Amino acid sequence: MASKITPRNEDYSRWYLDVIREAALAGQIVADHDHVDAVADFGQKAAVVVEPAEAARDADVLVTDTWVSMGDEGEEAERLRVFGRYQINSHLMSLASPDSIALHCLPAHRGQEITDEVMDGPQSAVFDEAENRLHTSKAVMAWLMGDAKKD
Repeated sequence: MASKITPRNEDYSRWYLDVIREAALAGQIVADHDHVDAVADFGQKAAVVVEPAEAARDADVLVTDTWVSMGDEGEEAERLRVFGRYQINSHLMSLASPDSIALHCLPAHRGQEITDEVMDGPQSAVFDEAENRLHTSKAVMAWLMGDAKKD
C-alpha cells in the first residue's frame, strides 16, 4: 500500500514537492515517517516509493491528482518532466489487483495524470468520487445552514 499525502500548508506543499522532485530525479526512495507511522496506528502498512510499478503492484486503488494547478502554469514543463512516469495508464492498472479502481479528484488533464482509456474505462471510479464529494458538500452545507428538515 502506498500513501497519498496532501499537505495543507502552501509553504510545506512547495517544500514537499521540492523534496519529492529531487528524490525522484535522484531515483531515491522517499519515506515520510510521520505519515507511514500514522497508517501503522491503524494496523496497516504503508510505503512511500518512487517507482510507479512497485507502488501499483497488487494495489487496490491507484490515485492521482492534477500535476499543474492554477497559478502553477509557469512550472508546467518541469512538473510534466518529473511526474510524467507516474501517469495512471493501462500498463500501471494491469499491475494492480484485478478488481482495482483508479481515482482522480478532478479536474483532470487527460493524457497527463491519467489516460482517457483508464479514466473512461471499467476500473475508473473518478466520476463516482466526484459524485460522492458533491453529496458530502451538500450535507455539510445543510448542516451549516441548520437543515430545516427534522425527523
